[in-house]
Amino acid sequence: FINHLTVNIQETFNNSAIKTHVQEIENNKAIGICPNCQKDIVDKGKVYGCTGYKEGCKFSLPKQRSSKCEC
Repeated sequence: FINHLTVNIQETFNNSAIKTHVQEIENNKAIGICPNCQKDIVDKGKVYGCTGYKEGCKFSLPKQRSSKCEC
């Protein structure tokens, strides 16, 4: 059984709609639009980040501001 799964895993994922489901989930978590590339901004834990990072967009915002004073 395990051997069958490991041999056929790639075909199983290629025939499934996992990528579509992941994209739908990410779209539902969007909190805004990136000002640089117009893709969605999502919650990444400690920062809000652009979903276009794989295409080279580096836009992100920290959730908590630094305690340093920029007076």
